[in-house]
Amino acid sequence: MREVPWAGGIRYMHSTGASFFFVCVYLHMFRAMLYGSYRKPRELLWIFGMLIFLCLMAEAFFGYLLPWGQMSYWGAQVIVKPVRRDPGHRAESSPSGSAATSSCRMRRSTVFSPTT
Repeated sequence: MREVPWAGGIRYMHSTGASFFFVCVYLHMFRAMLYGSYRKPRELLWIFGMLIFLCLMAEAFFGYLLPWGQMSYWGAQVIVKPVRRDPGHRAESSPSGSAATSSCRMRRSTVFSPTT
């Protein structure tokens, strides 16, 4: 960040823009709930919207992991921990490679980030 001119400003604008984008998404969802857009005959649109929202959340999570500092490590722990609490659920080992946050998880999240 010190080698690129204006890198701190660009990074700050990126993080602020991402936060503003999610505020807009939540306001849009609130408006849809307020107007009842989830009822017939538009429930299929609501389902597609929820799928897009889940993709956005995955994109945000993988983007949060890319710098891989202390905040990224503990953020990954917080997100993955509820999956570990479900007894008999093996979904946490498939995307992460193991129960621990490791370099394998980082490699997979780096690959998934541009694809989501």
